Amino acid sequence: NQHALHLGLTSIWHYEVENGIPRANHEEDVLKMKQIARELVEAHSCDEEIDERRMDIQLRLAECQFQPLCTVLGGFVSMEVLKTAGFGQPISQWVHFDMTNTLPFESNEARTDTKPIGSRYDDFIMMFGTRFHSKVLRSKVLMAGYNNTGSEIVKLFGLVGVGCSPEGRGLVAAGESATVGASDVSCHRLVEGHFLDSPQILAASKMAAKINSCMTFIGKHEKYQLSASPFYFGSGMFAEADVILALGDRDDRNSAYKQS
Repeated sequence: NQHALHLGLTSIWHYEVENGIPRANHEEDVLKMKQIARELVEAHSCDEEIDERRMDIQLRLAECQFQPLCTVLGGFVSMEVLKTAGFGQPISQWVHFDMTNTLPFESNEARTDTKPIGSRYDDFIMMFGTRFHSKVLRSKVLMAGYNNTGSEIVKLFGLVGVGCSPEGRGLVAAGESATVGASDVSCHRLVEGHFLDSPQILAASKMAAKINSCMTFIGKHEKYQLSASPFYFGSGMFAEADVILALGDRDDRNSAYKQS
């Protein structure tokens, strides 16, 4: 896998020098990059077996930005900056982060609905298709607890469209009893200074609306419990939820697991 990823990346860079960024799912651009890859293999006498399917996906989607992956890479970069100040050993050589297994490209048929439609989700659609993204928009997510992880997840939900159906058919529901402290302002993407001492979940709902006004976000300023309040829709919410995230302390997780 690592050889295919590195060869694909090198082919993309060589292509960009002469042609700019390759167009997503564009057959002509993909063929040109594959030709560059073959020339590189011959030039360096590479005898490693290359996973062509994995490299094909990489070449087709070189133009696309995937927000969760951007978050991971941002984490890598921030840690490398800290390491230069003496807090660890910086990465040497290359690190390849492979997420091709998340993509549904098993056949040409899977690519028939990946044409951009002029929306903020075009990169996601070019990767996963409009049918899958329609399910994402209508998805219902229940978050038992919130904390730092929930803040980042809700940000990503808004960027890719989870629970953001324009018809209001999606839902993100969360419960958290904590309030915003001084440290939260610096480490939470969905928290600003004027929310200090306010409920975390209130800050989250207001900032989520700024990121994506179509998100249906319902927050409750109380600790999630097994004997859930009507806000949590009782056992019906668990039956309707597509995803249940247990993000709080051990009691939150145990309650979610028992109910589900």
